[in-house]
Amino acid sequence: MRARWSPAGGAFAWLLHMAGALVWPRGPERRAVAAAARAVAAWIASSDGAAHAPRRHAAQALHDSWQMLVGFQPIPAREHGELARLRALNRELHLLFASTLDGGASPERDAGALARARAIATEAGLPAIRRPPSLPADAIPRGYPRSWTLLREGLGPGLERAAGGAARRP
Repeated sequence: MRARWSPAGGAFAWLLHMAGALVWPRGPERRAVAAAARAVAAWIASSDGAAHAPRRHAAQALHDSWQMLVGFQPIPAREHGELARLRALNRELHLLFASTLDGGASPERDAGALARARAIATEAGLPAIRRPPSLPADAIPRGYPRSWTLLREGLGPGLERAAGGAARRP
């Protein structure tokens, strides 16, 4: 009897573990980029250019976020998708971090880099698709049919009808 419940318990635990991906997709990636941005901002804000701990923490956070964005992805990213946006933000953080390593930067440049690092931390946490402000709150934008609808039409009878009659043309 117990052997029957083990797979069910494992399946339930897996579903519970994966539920976060349904609620907040790309959440770990967003958190990693935001953490890297905060670490880079802390490095830039530290007035002592020889401080090893903030620099090391920023470098490690950048490495971890890049691993999250590139190393742990099972499929290639869409060209203009959320993952590509997060990778672009992360690359900008790398450039900000590298530009502040020389130590001879002006206070104005450091202030601009600090402001940009903080803005990236905020931007990384934003949802991928933002609702246009001009769209009323109760409006439902129309788009393509859902995947299940397309699959049902493709597998159901009348395939030539779903294909727009292309199969009937000589």
